[in-house]
Amino acid sequence: MKQANAIKETATYEGGIFTLTGAAPGGRTFGVIGINTGERMHYFAQAGEAWEVGIGVWDSSSTLERFLTLASSTGSLIDFEGMEDLTVAQAATAGTMFAIDGINENSATAHGFGAMAGGPDAAAWGAASVAIGEGAQVGSSSFPRSGAVALGLSAQVTHDGAVAMGRSARSAIPFATHGRNSFQWSGDAWTSDATPAHVAGPTSSPIELPEGTTVAVRAIVIGHRSADGAVYSAEVVACIRRTSGDAALVGSATTTEIAKTGGVTATATIVAGPSGLVAVQVTGAASEGWAWAASVSGVFVWP
Repeated sequence: MKQANAIKETATYEGGIFTLTGAAPGGRTFGVIGINTGERMHYFAQAGEAWEVGIGVWDSSSTLERFLTLASSTGSLIDFEGMEDLTVAQAATAGTMFAIDGINENSATAHGFGAMAGGPDAAAWGAASVAIGEGAQVGSSSFPRSGAVALGLSAQVTHDGAVAMGRSARSAIPFATHGRNSFQWSGDAWTSDATPAHVAGPTSSPIELPEGTTVAVRAIVIGHRSADGAVYSAEVVACIRRTSGDAALVGSATTTEIAKTGGVTATATIVAGPSGLVAVQVTGAASEGWAWAASVSGVFVWP
């Protein structure tokens, strides 16, 4: 957004539009900024004790239309209509690198409904995406990612719903939380017979590894039988590699039972398969309803 010093005009207000009426004492007109119709700027409007900071759209040589209220004396937008001594100034934004839903500041950019970015060269591409930190990025113009978060210097997220936190953290799995070379994911499942089922996340899908990834996985699994409250709990560890196409176990998964109610025959393991699939697989028993949950953590290496 363009800036200049000492920009302050008297104004009137009606229906979300400030009509500027000339330089206030000690101020200059908005015209000296060289702003074009349709461009946005931060403003500070004040009349007596009422004030508001926001982002406005420059409509003409003398009108500024409120676009977004950022702060105010009441905590919400102010109706300045009829108030005396109304002035509108350009709010200071020097050094700010913040963007929200297409309103871009300096080198931070945000593209998508509810998207936010903050920091030099931070970029958020996708609805409800957030990128905070120098060089942090969610998605791209070609592949936007929704509901994803990148926090930290050069943090990168390329999967929907994923979170990457810390310097150079990057995502490997949708809907998982990542560090630089680690992840945390959780999901649930329901079984009503002895047919194996996969614990699934928010998209009703198990984990999908990117090509070239090798990961060591640890899953904590808990099962609850609905009829009588019987439980089954186990820890499962495995190493999985995906070169291209399918994922495959390196060796076999190891299951260690933590606790179970007497007579329970439920089981849990980790399986790998087509298109990089990695899943916690649980098995109940015939004619028994079981509710399952699993927390999966792991470390991965890239080629």
